[in-house]
Amino acid sequence: MTANKFSLKILKEKLFSPITSIPPVLDRHYYPSIDGLRGVAILTVIFYHSSVGSRWNNWTDGTIGVLIFFVISGFLITTLLLKEKVREGKVSLKKFYIRRVLRIFPVAYLYIFTLIILHHWFNFKLSVVNIVTSLLYLKNFPTDSSWLTGHFWTLSVEEQFYLFMPILLVTNVNRYIKFLVVVFLLVPVIDYIGFNNLGITYTNKALHSCIFIFLALLDKGTLYILFGSLLSILVFKKIIVPERFKNRYYLSLVLFLAAFLVHFVYLVPGIPYVTAIIFTLLIGSALLLNLYENNFLTSVLSSPILVKIGKLSYSLYIWQQLFTLNQPWSGKFKYSGSIVLNLAALFFVAFCSYNFFELKFLKLKKNFEVV
Repeated sequence: MTANKFSLKILKEKLFSPITSIPPVLDRHYYPSIDGLRGVAILTVIFYHSSVGSRWNNWTDGTIGVLIFFVISGFLITTLLLKEKVREGKVSLKKFYIRRVLRIFPVAYLYIFTLIILHHWFNFKLSVVNIVTSLLYLKNFPTDSSWLTGHFWTLSVEEQFYLFMPILLVTNVNRYIKFLVVVFLLVPVIDYIGFNNLGITYTNKALHSCIFIFLALLDKGTLYILFGSLLSILVFKKIIVPERFKNRYYLSLVLFLAAFLVHFVYLVPGIPYVTAIIFTLLIGSALLLNLYENNFLTSVLSSPILVKIGKLSYSLYIWQQLFTLNQPWSGKFKYSGSIVLNLAALFFVAFCSYNFFELKFLKLKKNFEVV
């Protein structure tokens, strides 16, 4: 048997071996650096949206912050579910869904309710379809939309992931891995067929609809969530052993900056999935190394300011659409269009939203935590 065959055999055995223990690096309840990473992600989104129309916008891209959120989400959700399965022998999907509802729904619905009220003063022209698709998390499907609810596409992607994937994951981890492999291989092919007129896309409406639904559910952000999920599984399976690199003081910083560079430079023109894979590998590797305290980037991300911004990141993300661009009150009074005042208002609203509303539900959510 050759060394390559031997290595592939070992890899396959590890990949489909049972998960019986929690890796030391994941056996903690809280990582400040992850909140700090959320802080960086939300700042990129805010800076990008608030710089539209200025020369600075050419040097920013809010998408990168959203993609980081997706990778973190897939990684953390999978980690929590696998830890619960190892410790308890099973996973309470009921408690899982209650936690997700308490985490996501309250602030999102408060925002929609606020838009409905403000609509009477500013005439947002929000249609019933727009409101309903936002409330039902269907914004990743092209529907009647507006700037004020456009960011709900990311929430829609996450909610749809939470609705189906955890069930498959906790039922059979190995089957879930096979599903991920199929998705990673199939999505680029379907994407190419769907967005290139190959003679079958638009002539066959039924086929076109199937391709459309498939891509809406599994393309874009979903792939990044699934990659974060796979990353967690590979650590549990001991295929990825981050301890081997934990003493490389600047390595996570290099990987993090390289991910930004790959995203901005668009490394392989015409083949976006290659760029996406490289980006997620770099961000995922940096994320794992940042779970350790003895490296430079971890110390930066664990700074009190970034951690606090990270804790506010969900409220900031929900409310930023009102304050960063096309503010409905712009021109209504003196300095109403000032980006400085609008950003100050955004952080104030997010602070109030988190401390006086979101936090109440987060405390309630703790009653349903298992690990």
